[in-house]
Amino acid sequence: MDKAFEVKAIYKQLLDAWNSRSARGMADLFMDDGESIGFDGSQSIGKEEIFWHLKPIFEDHPTARFISKVKDVYFLSSDIAILRAIAGMVPPQQSDINPKVNTHHTLVLLTAPTAEAVG
Repeated sequence: MDKAFEVKAIYKQLLDAWNSRSARGMADLFMDDGESIGFDGSQSIGKEEIFWHLKPIFEDHPTARFISKVKDVYFLSSDIAILRAIAGMVPPQQSDINPKVNTHHTLVLLTAPTAEAVG
């Protein structure tokens, strides 16, 4: 599988988890010591802290859906990638984005090493 496609697929899983309001689905995409920085600047470190940060957000707030466009996937090495995307949010019960809350997403991902990277 194309490594850039794999990276984009992981990002899509992250957005799908957000859009389905799944704190566990989002947290499980992170490494045990992964970090998440929220829209408000809040920082969660570790899979479980990410889960516990997101859980009340999804339980107590009608979160908007993300739509996005991946701008770039750049590989720092054969198994470390940076994905940059522009994302908009569609508020509940609306059909278009609210440009006031557009955001840049940056993900640093560790991908599975390829055979040539291992040997």
